[in-house]
Amino acid sequence: MTMGLDLEAAAKTGYSGLQALRIMPTALSDGFVGKTGRMLSAGALAPETPEIMFDLETLALSPRAVVVSIGAVAFNVRHCDSVSDFKSPVGQSWGLNARSFYRVLELKTQQLKGRELDGDTVRWWMSQGDEAKKLFSAEPWSPYAVVDSFNAWVRYVGGKRLWANPTVFDVPKLESLFEDFGVRWPFTHRDYRDLKTLRAVTRRLDKTDYADLVAHHALDDAIVQALEVQRIYRYNPGLFAESDEVKQKEG
Repeated sequence: MTMGLDLEAAAKTGYSGLQALRIMPTALSDGFVGKTGRMLSAGALAPETPEIMFDLETLALSPRAVVVSIGAVAFNVRHCDSVSDFKSPVGQSWGLNARSFYRVLELKTQQLKGRELDGDTVRWWMSQGDEAKKLFSAEPWSPYAVVDSFNAWVRYVGGKRLWANPTVFDVPKLESLFEDFGVRWPFTHRDYRDLKTLRAVTRRLDKTDYADLVAHHALDDAIVQALEVQRIYRYNPGLFAESDEVKQKEG
């Protein structure tokens, strides 16, 4: 089963022809069940990965945009990770890595909730490369299950702070998705961290290219952004003193 989204038709009329939902294992109160069927304990990776970097791909720019995919990684600003730390097939979660989360969402259910799709954004997607557009033929997951499992994954990795690029663009979309599908949002405004602002107040670093990662793929973009935060930390450790202070208070 795939999403089967006809981008050209959606750009003209809006999409309304999705197949039946696929429901993933339900997240439980103190952990979640991965594809292995094993229970994963809440906070199992804490305090090593208190930061969550996420990225969304959507079909509109508004706060209630239809969300096509969610990608996120758990990391520590003081560590020096590589792409393989997030994508190597280890750990128990999602067939990828316990430190990463990626799901493509079913779209029709979101539209029935009043979430928005706009022609300009769909036409932009039509102009992207084949690799980026592969998500539109991927097998989708129920939005109810995705927000439930994302919430459980955040608990599992011990996520305390939420990063985006920028937060003002991505956070309202994800928070409204949680609200629409009945799952409590696990962060407050005090937890938000903004990569775009971090870039603006630090000296510019040379761009790093990752040949195996795809632009506008939610997980790949989240990985690139998390690695950038770590690189900035290596040159500007004093900017991150509050992370240590928060950690001491939480301990």
